Amino acid sequence: MSEISMLAIDLAKNSFQVCAVCGDGSVVFNRAAVRREQQIS
Repeated sequence: MSEISMLAIDLAKNSFQVCAVCGDGSVVFNRAAVRREQQIS
């Protein structure tokens, strides 16, 4: 497994994205997800 040298997190109102990069600049993973609406009771 590659060693991660940089981890980027992009937070938006309805989604977020996480990207991990090795020291040589190659992308280890890049995932996006949509947030669910939360109800406050």
